[in-house]
Amino acid sequence: MHVDRELLITDVPREAIMECSAPGQVDEDVTYWREQLNLTVNRERAIECLAGYGAWERDDLNGRTDDDLAEIVLWLACGNFAEYITECEADGLDPFDGEYHESNCGSDTFVLD
Repeated sequence: MHVDRELLITDVPREAIMECSAPGQVDEDVTYWREQLNLTVNRERAIECLAGYGAWERDDLNGRTDDDLAEIVLWLACGNFAEYITECEADGLDPFDGEYHESNCGSDTFVLD
């Protein structure tokens, strides 16, 4: 699966979301799910998006492999999705029904902007 601009919650199995957003070290889980999903990302958009977080220097991101960038995107997206799942389920909603439910945290879409 190639992410040019956005990744939807329905693109990622619930199990992947939970494993990639669990507390503690999840590097192996993120690598596993990137491989399982055959996840790639638009390199330029990913670098632009990730640089905006302020957690990575642009030079560092430019030196990362495409797989590294895809894994960072997957990890961040799964964190957002996990928050969205929690909020939806607290309100008795199905976060995987394809409908967007207003929530206090998280989103059902991770956008490379």
